[in-house]
Amino acid sequence: MNSFKVFLKLSLSLVFVLPHISFAYCENTAPDKVDEKKISQYYGEAFEVKSPVNIKDALKKFSKYSNTPIQMSASVKTVCQNKGCWMALGSDSESIRVRFKDYGFFVPISLVGNDIVVNGTLERKLVSKELLQHFKEDEKATEDEISAITTDQYEYTFTASGVFVQTNQ
Repeated sequence: MNSFKVFLKLSLSLVFVLPHISFAYCENTAPDKVDEKKISQYYGEAFEVKSPVNIKDALKKFSKYSNTPIQMSASVKTVCQNKGCWMALGSDSESIRVRFKDYGFFVPISLVGNDIVVNGTLERKLVSKELLQHFKEDEKATEDEISAITTDQYEYTFTASGVFVQTNQ
């Protein structure tokens, strides 16, 4: 009889604890996809979109916009395929890597090709060879593409506190 009570207590505690553990795990993965039924969506902190600077203008006038809070509009070029924990905006010739403030939120992997507005700060940083290779791994690049990165490189980066996605109806 005593072992039955122990079994019952363990079973009941698992019933109440497991849902909380699985819920916490789900919070650390990328949202499934952009909800095409919505007209617009936010990831991270919501913000009022006010005259965002186009990515081309932000790069042309980098000294004006560097290290100051701005809103920037661009098209999503690629997204981390593991978690959605970073994205690249623009084109091959004009690209900015966006990371999310305090690793506090992620974006859907399906965001590629969408027009967005990011709210945050623009910088130019020296990125280590190892981190650049890690980003390539996140893109599911080939071993040849990854091993082609042999040095640290300067890169435009944007730390976003929020992302606004305008979806098509």
